[in-house]
Amino acid sequence: MQPVTDTTPADAALVREITAAASLAVRERGELLVPAFVDLAERHPELSTVDQVTAQGRVSKELWESFLARVLRLRARAEVAVIRRLDQFPPLIGKLHENEVSAWLDTEDRIVVLDVLGSSCGHCSARTRATSWRRAASI
Repeated sequence: MQPVTDTTPADAALVREITAAASLAVRERGELLVPAFVDLAERHPELSTVDQVTAQGRVSKELWESFLARVLRLRARAEVAVIRRLDQFPPLIGKLHENEVSAWLDTEDRIVVLDVLGSSCGHCSARTRATSWRRAASI
């Protein structure tokens, strides 16, 4: 074995192999789901006042959970969506595309869509306030 340093000559065959492998790993990013926070705040200044994290120019856990609940509600064509709160969440600054979000949100949870009578919604609402869930109602 010999150490590899900045004076070690380049291995052209290895460089070609690494370059080929890297090009295989590139894939479409998918639809833009979350623009950069500065772009969001420019269009919707009220987002900068959600909490301390958004005041620093980042997407906060609270804002992200609201976004997820809203996406779930819209994609399921539901009037209300309830999601489990995230255990941890790093504040976001940049753009996020569909494939990045999918890879990042690895979960074993299931999405369940139910038809519920209006009289049952009061009971569900009281239960969600008592637990750690985020709700997105139709606005």
